[in-house]
Formats: sequence, structure tokens, C-alpha cells
Amino acid sequence: MITAEKVKKFYWRKIICRFGVPATIVSDNGTQFTSRKVRDFCAEMRIEMRFASVEHPQSNGQVEAANKLILNGVKKRLGEAKGLWADELITVVWAYNTTPQSTTGETPFKLAYGVDAMIPVEIQDMTFRVATYEEEQNRENVLVDLNLAEEMKAEVRLREAAIKQRSQVTQNLYLKCVLNLLIVCSFYDFYIHFWSGSWIGAQFAGLPKNTKVKYTLRLVTGRMFSDRKWIIPFFASLLVSVSLLLTSFLGVLSSAGGGGEQAPFDIISFKRSEDSSGYFVESDLDNSLNVSVMVKKEAPRFAYLISGTKGDSHRLMRTLEAVYHPRNQYILHLDLEALPRERLELANTVKADPVFREVENVRVMSQSNLVTYKGPTMIACTLQAIAILLKESSEWDWFINLSASDYPLVTQVDLLHVFTNLSIDRNFIEHTRFTGWKLNQRAKPIIVDPALYLSKKSDLAFTTQRRTLPTAFKLFTGSAWVVLTRSFVEYCIWGWDNFPRTMLMYYTNFVSSPEGYFHTVICNTKEFRHTAISHDLHYIAWDNPPKQHPMSLTMKDFEKMVKSNAPFARKFAKDDPVLDKIDKEVLGRTHRFSHGAWCVGTSDGGADPCSLRGNDTVFSPGPGAERLHELLQVLLSEELQGKQCL
Repeated sequence: MITAEKVKKFYWRKIICRFGVPATIVSDNGTQFTSRKVRDFCAEMRIEMRFASVEHPQSNGQVEAANKLILNGVKKRLGEAKGLWADELITVVWAYNTTPQSTTGETPFKLAYGVDAMIPVEIQDMTFRVATYEEEQNRENVLVDLNLAEEMKAEVRLREAAIKQRSQVTQNLYLKCVLNLLIVCSFYDFYIHFWSGSWIGAQFAGLPKNTKVKYTLRLVTGRMFSDRKWIIPFFASLLVSVSLLLTSFLGVLSSAGGGGEQAPFDIISFKRSEDSSGYFVESDLDNSLNVSVMVKKEAPRFAYLISGTKGDSHRLMRTLEAVYHPRNQYILHLDLEALPRERLELANTVKADPVFREVENVRVMSQSNLVTYKGPTMIACTLQAIAILLKESSEWDWFINLSASDYPLVTQVDLLHVFTNLSIDRNFIEHTRFTGWKLNQRAKPIIVDPALYLSKKSDLAFTTQRRTLPTAFKLFTGSAWVVLTRSFVEYCIWGWDNFPRTMLMYYTNFVSSPEGYFHTVICNTKEFRHTAISHDLHYIAWDNPPKQHPMSLTMKDFEKMVKSNAPFARKFAKDDPVLDKIDKEVLGRTHRFSHGAWCVGTSDGGADPCSLRGNDTVFSPGPGAERLHELLQVLLSEELQGKQCL
């Protein structure tokens, strides 16, 4: 017999000592729960006691549903040995507690303890978390799960509320269907018996004219088959009833068929359609985006960001002159570590150059940003440069970011000629899904970049907490050097559906965010996913195993660079002799710029032929155009096109 003393001991041993003191305990109205001893015990522990009403479905029904599942599990395990139910009960309860519930999406064990239980089948079959178990890593993961326990429980409560609301809508539609059927049948019964002169429970014949008769519409038996008057009304009511049933049934399907990812409390469907697209501002932006992609100019234009740090001003100018063409736009950026005198010298050099002054397509960023490769500051600087380029001129088609240690392997004439025949919506961004060690080393740590608020570089600060992998989007990584279309970078700056801004905030505390931000945005956006080509158009040599930064290229790498057919290469040491070899044998530079049809001056007396500018839309491609064309043929093949953002 369950007594008040046993209830008190149960509260203490099984609840308080295992889970802590609860705020509320819900029980039925049994005398053992309502006794003075139990009340005093709960009052001492400051536990609020709540009693479920008799036959209250919202409380008793939940308990009965759980008990039904446990009872069915016990029956299946016992077979004919019904007397052993006590021995099997604990096993069935364990299975129930470690099985995700359809209403919550989580196991009762995780909701109680904040982490998933290790079940025997994982040991036997060696699941992923067992095979990759590391004690220190597991301890950190447990701490993260415990810190996110309250957030998980809040999501579960929202999910339960959404399911209840959808269930209520379904139930209301069902009741409406049944009610409509009863009304039709009742009116049919009233019609038959009223006009036939008979009604069970009331007799209208012989009553005074003004007598008020009370009647109830209900299904009754009478003289239905004694005559043929019921045939026409019966089939008419049957047709109406079937129509109501079909309408209600379709309504149930439409309300319940929104999918498992439907947002809580989202009852009205806002799916895109041709009829409703005009109601949303995003549709206009999407249309303008599609139009801009389809418009093809005869000759493309590039927008370059060339960045460097302390002591890189001369390297910046050399790279600028090697990739210069009057059709393009250029922004030079020296970070905050560069001395103000060096930045001023760079600005004066650009200002004093007669070609740059005439064309006005080279700008030096006056605002110096502190840039760290591992932190988000490089992304912030890149987005700022894109914003300046968009503000100053919209007449460019691709954005290219280079550093002072990069150098071209083809002339700009060759690059422009090849891209003239290329679809204007192609984005060259090396990308791959986050897998293996990068998940633990980059996706889960939370960092703070001191460069966001300090004036000098310092190491990243790592928090003790680690985050779980995102479920709202997929993480991608790749090279930080990209060739992106103007339409895509406009989307990253404007972000009219808020996803680029969300990703920017997510990658603020991400290790090596330049190797993931653009990649994750483009591969999670359906308008641009199919435009991503997994190549950064760079030749880069890596150590084995690869380190964070690539190897410096020298003379021994010259043949490999040229045969790679890539239009750019990195990284080069300052004034390395291989750069002179590239200028002479690959770019054909005899003066500051590579020769092109736009250089119509004379070289007599050592003069620069590009000092006199001609038609910049005429291209005379060289060997570099053939090499680049071969590379693009491979990259745009059907085999590689099918591997975009996988």
C-alpha cells in the first residue's frame, strides 16, 4: 500500500536526491498525496503542490499515454511469462527514456540530464562518437551541452506548442465535418417526418395554430422505408455530405502537410507562387538580380582589392602594375601595422602617376584596418572594399582579392579576353564541406579577435565553451582568395533576405573566417549555389602535411606555375628573382604595364608605350589566354559542374 510516508521518501530519494529540488510537483488527488505529512514536507522544501482534476485529460491523459507505451513494451518482452513483469519493467523504462519522442524531438534522458545517454548498442556496433571518443574532447562537449540545456528545453516547449496547435486545428476540422454531417442528417429527418405528419416525441396534428412546440434535431427511427418520399432528399443530402467530408479531409491534409520544418505557430502558408510573388519586396530584388545576371557586356571589367601590411607598399605597386588595365577598378589597402608615412607615400605615388590620374581607377583606402588572417577582420576589410567599389562604380563584373605576395601568370588582356566568352554569373571559389579534424579545430571553438578593438595585433582569445554544429545551414570551407561576380557580392553587402548578415555574425567568432564566410553563403543560397566553381584560380604550393600558410614560390616552381594554367600564383617573397622571370617570359613586361592594344604610344628612347592610351575594348590575346582557356574548359566540364557545393 502506498502511504504518505512512502510518498515522502520517494520525493526525497528518487526526485530531490537525483534531480534537485523541483519548483512544482503535479499529482492526482490520492489521500497519500494530499496528507498533512506530504504537504508539510513540500512546504519545507518550498515545492508547489498541484493536483490534477478528476478525469482531467490534459494531465491524466499524458500519464496514461506514457503508461500505455511502457505496458505494451513489457507485454512484448514477457511473452507467456506474465509474472516476470517487474524484472523487465526497468529495461522497458530505460528504452523509453533513451528514445526520441515525436512531440519533443529529444529523448527524456537528455531533457532531464542535458546530454544523450550511451546505450549498449553503440558499444556493440561502434558508432561514430564511440570510435572517435577522446576524454578531453568529450568533457568539453558535455559542458557545451549542459550550457545549452535551457535553450534546448525552450525549443522543445515551442515544438510541443506548435504540435498542439496543429493538432487542435486538425481536431476542429474533424469536428466541423461531423457537425455538418449531423446537421444535414437532422434536417433530412425533420423534412421526412414533418411533411409525412409524424415525429417521434412530438405530434403536430391537432395542436392549436399558435402553439409553440419545442423539438430537438436528432437521429430517430420512424417510417423511413414505408414510402418513397425519402429517396430524392436522401441522395441530395448524401451528395452534400460527401462534398463536406472531402472538403474537411483536404483541409486536414493541408494543415498537417506543412512538413517537419514548419516554424512554431506558423499556420498560414506563405509559399512562393506566381500569384503571391508580387506581395513581397524580395521578389523585386530577385527579379532585378536575374536581369543583371542575364545582361552581358561585350568586354568585362574586374574590380581588384590588393592588400598588404607593414613594408609592403612597393610590393603593392609592383602587383598593381602587373595586373593593371584601364577597364578595371583597383583598391589598395595597407593595414594598421603599416606606418602612416608608408601609407602616405603609397597614396602620393598613385596620385602622381599620370596614367592613374587620367583614368581615375586606382584608389588607396585612407582608413587603415588591423587585419588578422585567422580572425574576422579580413572579412570586414574585404566587405568594406567591395562596398567602396560598388559606391564608386557599378561598371564592373567580377571582384578579385589579392595580397602583396600574389602575382599574375597571365596578362590582363588575356584574362579579359577569356572572360569575355564566359558566362557572367560564374563565381570561382574553392569550397568543400567541413569534415574531419576541421570540425573540432575550427567549427566548434569560439574565438574573440582582439584586432576588433585593439590597435596592435595579438593572438586570438579562445573561450572555454564550445558550440555545436549548426543545423540551420551547412558549413563550407576553402581558399580565402576568390573571384566573385558583382551580383553575388551585392547580395553579400545588401543581404535582402538577411542570410549574409546572419553568416557575418556567425563567423565573427569563427577560426579562419576568411576561409568559410563566402563559401557558406554561396552554397546555402539557391540563387547562387549553381554558380560556384570550386577553384580559386591560383597556383599555390603546400607543405606535406599542409601548414596554415603555403610555401614561398621560387625559380624551381616556375615550370609548375606555368603548366598549372592558373591566372595567379602565391605566395612570393619580396623581390624574388622568379618575379623578374615571370615579367619577362610570361607577361612580356618591358615597362611598367603589360602591353595591350590600349598602349598606343611609342617605346623610342625608353618611353612607356602605355603612357598614351587607346581603345581599351580591343584585346590581342597571347599564350596566356590559351592556357587559361584550357583550365576553364576543365573547370566547366559536366563532371565538375555536378560537384558544386556538395
